Amino acid sequence: MNQKYLIINSILILMGMLPSISRARILSNVEVYRRCYTQLTQKAVPPKDPVLLQIKAGSKLPVAACMELLDRAKFRTSDGNRLDNPTDPVAINVLNTMNQVHQTFFLITDLAETTFVNTIAGMKGMYDPGEPALYYTKALFDSTSAFSSIVTSNNNLRADRITNNPTVSTENNNVSTSVFAADPNFSWASIGSLLGVMPTGTRTIASTIGSADMGATRGGGILGTPTYLLETVNEPSNLKTNSFTMTRKWAKSVISDFLCRELPIARLSDTDGFVDSSTNAHPFRQESACTQCHASMDRMAAVNRNFQYLNLRPSSNAISGGTFATTYPTNSSLDGTAWPSIITTNYYQRPTIGVLFYRDYQGALVNQTITSISDLGAKLATKDDFYLCAAKHYYQYFTGVNVDIIDPQDARNRNKGPDMEIHKTNVVNLGLALKTNQSLRTLINSIFNLDIYKRSDLGIQ
Repeated sequence: MNQKYLIINSILILMGMLPSISRARILSNVEVYRRCYTQLTQKAVPPKDPVLLQIKAGSKLPVAACMELLDRAKFRTSDGNRLDNPTDPVAINVLNTMNQVHQTFFLITDLAETTFVNTIAGMKGMYDPGEPALYYTKALFDSTSAFSSIVTSNNNLRADRITNNPTVSTENNNVSTSVFAADPNFSWASIGSLLGVMPTGTRTIASTIGSADMGATRGGGILGTPTYLLETVNEPSNLKTNSFTMTRKWAKSVISDFLCRELPIARLSDTDGFVDSSTNAHPFRQESACTQCHASMDRMAAVNRNFQYLNLRPSSNAISGGTFATTYPTNSSLDGTAWPSIITTNYYQRPTIGVLFYRDYQGALVNQTITSISDLGAKLATKDDFYLCAAKHYYQYFTGVNVDIIDPQDARNRNKGPDMEIHKTNVVNLGLALKTNQSLRTLINSIFNLDIYKRSDLGIQ
């Protein structure tokens, strides 16, 4: 076979123009280890890697070696915060690689530009946009953390990096010249390679016109953290929800990030009863095609109806300050159960009662009352779809196969053909097992042990 043919054949394979059966084969033990090593470190295996030599000699099996590599990034059992061996460059590589993988699980991965005229340039230096991913990272490498904690914990997490109190932010702002320079509790987000994950604790930033706790959380793990809220709400700074203007972008992100679904997530027949043909009703309440999305999105957003942006300045005459996520007080005497179809000026003051409403991966209708962001997280933690979504993310990273886990009657379902049905079965089995064992490490181990993982084509037809 000449060189020209090899080049052309390689190009055709990459373009998917040759049938996979013509090139599919079972990988050798060395090749399986090379595959997982590259995925876990984003680097090639060193030629003199001692584990590689053991595999070549037949004294170690590849999956066991892959798991030993993953475990090099495990956190200390004493406090579960930092790498067991923070000077191991391979451990740092594995930790940072997987944390970057976790960041891809989110629909939005950056802080929105704030709309306050007098807000400090450099909000991204105050908040670490990657904080939501830390919950997955902690659940993977801290053996004391159940996977469900990513939506049930009451801790706000922050990155433990090489530099935890930088004098210069990621946007080149100096602490000494920042608007909160005189506040000992203020510091920029940590920078450098990730070494661990730790609770933020209380970080109250004070000013002459108020204060805010950068470590505050509304519960629900990631869902109620300041960073996730500031990234996903993305509404005008004077936001007061009124049933027309709501925190829908936050709800849409929750649906995408934790259910792996895109609107609509209910059937048209499920939402016909929400149509209001009154002439003064919101336009999106007058059409069934609109209520199909809004019945899920708006009623989930109801638990975040009291969201408030707070702009603090160190003094009343300062030209700039910082933006924080806080809440308006609610009035328990008001009705929070209603989903008004007209503008309701005190909507943001009503109790945070909403509904989790969608068709699950088997087509069953989920229709549950939720009373807060924390309760939303607790309800998600009981749903198969939450665990299937996590399994889908890891399965896609390690195999390259993107499996739909949506209502079987949804026309967008791409699980077509026997090959995709096999992949879907794998993801479902992995997700249901995760719900039981609560271990991301076990999930990854199970993926490495799949027959398709050891195939040259990863079972992709």
